[in-house]
Amino acid sequence: MGAAKSSKELDTLKEQAKELGITFSPNIGLDALQKKIDIALGSANAEETSDSEPSGVKEETSVQKTINGIKDATKLHRVIVACVHPDKVDLKVEVISVGNTKYGFVSRAIPFNTPWHVEDIIYKYLKSKTFFKTTVTSKTVNGARVQERKTEELQEYNVQDLPPLTKDELAKLALDQTASGRLLDN
Repeated sequence: MGAAKSSKELDTLKEQAKELGITFSPNIGLDALQKKIDIALGSANAEETSDSEPSGVKEETSVQKTINGIKDATKLHRVIVACVHPDKVDLKVEVISVGNTKYGFVSRAIPFNTPWHVEDIIYKYLKSKTFFKTTVTSKTVNGARVQERKTEELQEYNVQDLPPLTKDELAKLALDQTASGRLLDN
């Protein structure tokens, strides 16, 4: 009777693992499969089944770390972005795409000189992006014409941080978006 019960439990766990997208060996044991499911779900059972950790100490799984990293990377900042790069002075908007293999990519069209919300990963990119400006000056030294080159590294974007929207501003924005039909799925 015990073998039949554990076989049913194993079949149930295999179905649950398939629904969660967990890969496992066809001859996996009940305990090992339960541990994989617990880790994927991030449940307390994962900490309880681990003998190497003292109870009460919760360590994030790699899945939880990735999910938290994605949440942090997509946290919004309200900013006004101005581009100071001389080749981009006439642009009114620029598409920025930033990411990595672990968290994926975030692409956003950012209008310049307009209050806007950008994700943290784009915000950090805008703050760190630089370009090199080279100026050439000519002068005469001992009757010969000499050119001097001066290269300096400058910030490409001027990012002005704004306070978050208030509840009243959010309500007004939601009302405007609803009235204009911008929230409807086409």
